[in-house]
Amino acid sequence: SISKGFRSPSIKELYLFPAPTTDLLPEHLWNYEVGIQQQVNNWLKCDLNVFRLEGKNLIRLHGSWPNFSLKNSGDFTHRGVEATAQLTPTPKLFASASLSVMDSGEETRATPGTKLSTDINYSWQSLSIFANVMYVRELYGNDFHQDKLDNYTISDFRLAFDLFANIKLSFLVHNLFNTSYQ
Repeated sequence: SISKGFRSPSIKELYLFPAPTTDLLPEHLWNYEVGIQQQVNNWLKCDLNVFRLEGKNLIRLHGSWPNFSLKNSGDFTHRGVEATAQLTPTPKLFASASLSVMDSGEETRATPGTKLSTDINYSWQSLSIFANVMYVRELYGNDFHQDKLDNYTISDFRLAFDLFANIKLSFLVHNLFNTSYQ
């Protein structure tokens, strides 16, 4: 696929808190993506995508509280690969894993270089159990690969029970192991 994007600065970015910047330029971008999807058998499906994003004037937040500022990035190129596998060995069990690897050029702030995510969902009668684990690495607090942040792993867990036809009771825990991350 090939797509073109455009975004004008919002009223908030131009005139309001936290960093009014009246001289911001609109963002422009082109996205190119090639992918392949393969149904291996009745219970395994795989996807592989390669992408390239080219643009200019990405609106970026700079600084820290209370001295924020907004600036246009100039020209940029981001490229990467995404791979996903979905496994459904039985109608009751679903699992998936996805890996994203991205080179964001100089715009490294809050954009992980590598992200691995796994999900598993098991349903039995009126009970369902869901777990997610996400691993993030190569994350920076600022652009130009500055202020490298620690790698981290986050786990979520949900237990749900169908009480009635349209009513479900759920218990959800985000960040199950209380991982500290930025």
